[in-house]
Amino acid sequence: MFQSNLDLIGTGEGYSTNKRRLLEKSVFESDRFESKVGRNVRSCYRMMKVRVYRNLNKPEYFSILSMEKENKGRVVGYARSVLLENCNFVVYETARQKVLRDKVRNVHSFCEGVIADASELVQVLSGTEKVVTYNPYKMGTFYCREKGLPHLSSCNEAILQGSNVYITE
Repeated sequence: MFQSNLDLIGTGEGYSTNKRRLLEKSVFESDRFESKVGRNVRSCYRMMKVRVYRNLNKPEYFSILSMEKENKGRVVGYARSVLLENCNFVVYETARQKVLRDKVRNVHSFCEGVIADASELVQVLSGTEKVVTYNPYKMGTFYCREKGLPHLSSCNEAILQGSNVYITE
């Protein structure tokens, strides 16, 4: 489980009485946050379907790409920590092969899911999480850092921060 300081109860609209896990110092206000992306200001909504990937220019940040609403297919925000629910791990093999051939980075892997929260802070975790990562030069899939084995399954909840994905089993 994640450390108890992450177990907060959501109070915004659309929340049930069930506990919802949130991050410390959330960027969400009233179930949405705005970010300046280039010259535009875009909104990210809590429980929106998104794709999240490491920002190639600022590796300490993740880019959040909307998969629905008015900015579908566009980056709607950035965060150091992102909490996703119902995650799938995706790697585009053709683009990975281009990275291997040309030795030039490109976005070809991401976590897809529903955004539950995001934060500018790196979260303190309990240490019991399974650590999953991705390196195109080591493996063609996301893999368990500890065992070095492919991680092909989806997960119910994950925190993305640093160069890793932290999931509970």
